[in-house]
Amino acid sequence: MAFAEKLIAVRRAHRLTQEQLAAKLFVTRQAVSRWERGEVTPGIDMMKLIAASLCLTCSKCPSTIARAAA
Repeated sequence: MAFAEKLIAVRRAHRLTQEQLAAKLFVTRQAVSRWERGEVTPGIDMMKLIAASLCLTCSKCPSTIARAAA
């Protein structure tokens, strides 16, 4: 599963709108939208913040995080 698909699934599982997630991450709703459409991928620091904000461990995050951390 690609990062964009995983982000959408996890955000919806937490019953958050893009705007609510954006507020938790201190970014714009447009940034979340671009991540979810696969236009851009957030950097490793932002991925860590996303994981922490959504109560995920890195083992549950997409493989993109593991590759970026290496």
